[in-house]
Amino acid sequence: MSKDSLGASLGEYVSLTLSGVLTLRDALKLIICQAILLEKYCDEGRMLTILDNPDIWDNILAKHTRCELAAHNYDNCFVVAGYKDETDIAKNLLKEEKIIYNELPVEFGFHSYAVDERREAYMEVVDTITINDPQIPILSSVHGE
Repeated sequence: MSKDSLGASLGEYVSLTLSGVLTLRDALKLIICQAILLEKYCDEGRMLTILDNPDIWDNILAKHTRCELAAHNYDNCFVVAGYKDETDIAKNLLKEEKIIYNELPVEFGFHSYAVDERREAYMEVVDTITINDPQIPILSSVHGE
């Protein structure tokens, strides 16, 4: 597993730790680092869970916002993320179409361009940790492998 293929979500950190790829100490180091860098470099963002056909993404949201598809949870549940002003536009479009959504209680647009500003500084910290071979199989959310 390469350092570029490490995910940066909490679930990914848990999986990497349980599989032995990261030590608990290194996982916590990365989590704390990420929180500090998000506060320092990233503007306010949001995530919206949408309970409807993901075609809404292509047909409405991708055409009218800069939000990105952050997750496709199951057939009729997906998440979009972006800066606050972009997710506000998305919420208005969803209201107009009477589409059910929920704003997640987060301050940043995780899994989107809205957190890219912290990447370079984050990778500098990633370069200081040891990446071990997994002791049990792991499915990474970065590449789905």
